[in-house]
Amino acid sequence: MRLYLTLVLAAVLPFLAKAQKQLPDVTVRTMAGQSLSITEILEEEQPVILSFWASWCKPCHRELNAFQENLGQWQERFGVKIVAVTIDTRRQLARAKSIAATEGWDFTFLSDQDNQLKNALNFQAIPRTYLLAPDGTIVYESNGYVPGAEKEFERKLVELQNE
Repeated sequence: MRLYLTLVLAAVLPFLAKAQKQLPDVTVRTMAGQSLSITEILEEEQPVILSFWASWCKPCHRELNAFQENLGQWQERFGVKIVAVTIDTRRQLARAKSIAATEGWDFTFLSDQDNQLKNALNFQAIPRTYLLAPDGTIVYESNGYVPGAEKEFERKLVELQNE
């Protein structure tokens, strides 16, 4: 019996280890307040960097600034799209819009003011950033930001491109 269980586990574990999460299909809002299924960001069949941020989060600003610095090159090399999802409340949303405009971030901006997406992805701290394959598979995730962390996203984009 032990041998049988060992063989079954040996056969199944590699598949479980490779199991990856999919982007959950929940509703978020555009910055204009319109409802949108988050999976609609995948319609262009390109990799997506999905970054959660807030107006009050300084590490989030640093990460988004680093992404902005790399955006042109990443779009050219990988066709990547960056989607920044604010978790600011309805009251704070005007400030988030103002910061995005002041910083000159050239991303798609969405709002998760009811935390539906954040809760579905089951995380607490921001910045929290995901790299999504064109099919919505989460291929990499990052919690927090330290200078230079964007280089890991670039490495993951290269790996995704070579798959």
